[in-house]
Amino acid sequence: MQNNPKTRRESYWENDWTRSIFYVILVWLLVACTPVIQPPTQATMPATAASATAVAPAELTYNSGAGGFSLRYPATVTQMSDVRPTVDGVLTPAANTVAFVSEAPSYVLSITWFDLADRTVLRRFVNADRECPVSTATTGQPVDLAGYAALLFPDTPCGPFGATYLFAVVDLRGYRITVESMATYAEVQAAVETLLATLEFQPPQLGAALPAVAAEEPIVESIEVLVLESDPVQVEAVVRGQLPDACSFIERTEVLRAGNTFRIRMTAARQPNQRCAPMLTPFEQVVPLVVPNPATGTYTVQIGEMVEEFTLGDGSN
Repeated sequence: MQNNPKTRRESYWENDWTRSIFYVILVWLLVACTPVIQPPTQATMPATAASATAVAPAELTYNSGAGGFSLRYPATVTQMSDVRPTVDGVLTPAANTVAFVSEAPSYVLSITWFDLADRTVLRRFVNADRECPVSTATTGQPVDLAGYAALLFPDTPCGPFGATYLFAVVDLRGYRITVESMATYAEVQAAVETLLATLEFQPPQLGAALPAVAAEEPIVESIEVLVLESDPVQVEAVVRGQLPDACSFIERTEVLRAGNTFRIRMTAARQPNQRCAPMLTPFEQVVPLVVPNPATGTYTVQIGEMVEEFTLGDGSN
């Protein structure tokens, strides 16, 4: 019996089609059953206060044990020791000196300290300074420097570009602060005062109480003579005036009599290590005048350039 070719061919294609359908179904099942791998997600951290806030410029601290002070300054300011730089870049060796160089605004602030042989008044310290004698021709502007009285002399003609000077006396040290700039002091004043606002003096700590420091001479404004109703007669001179600050006081009063003239000398002092604003403070001091008994005649009371007269009895000597 012979085979039908057509039947064999159809059977062959029928089997091939069947296999194709099988493979398609198999692939579909594999795809359907395979889990889809998602790409890993990256976690987002919430913004913190540190990342959201601008970082403040770094601040450095300069401490001088020999100079007895400390000062804070921004990292944008360059600090130099034992040298005096100028605004045009010239460096000059200088003992007991620290300098702070700022580029914006452009200025150089130098602090030089002096060990004093004894406690002295501020004006005497200023007059003794020889770097810029022109500054002593004026009285200066009273200012507060870290709680201590100071004198400011802005825009003096000293130096190649002019300079501003600030003087202070703290215990047994005198300080001269120099500000050099090609600009006027008013143009750099805000930056300089911001720097000096961090200045802290460190006077020596002594076990015993320090004696009072000599202060500026008191300013005498008036003399009033009082003749008391007593027997024998008593006379008092009431002296009124101004002291340089609230820490100052009248320490000693001396009366010298020559004939009918009384010369009064008053010495002021200042409490050591006290911080007082440099504001004039009024004072009133009663000074007894010893007159002869019986007392008659015209008498003169003199304090500095101020003179007052009074008469006792009938005015005859």
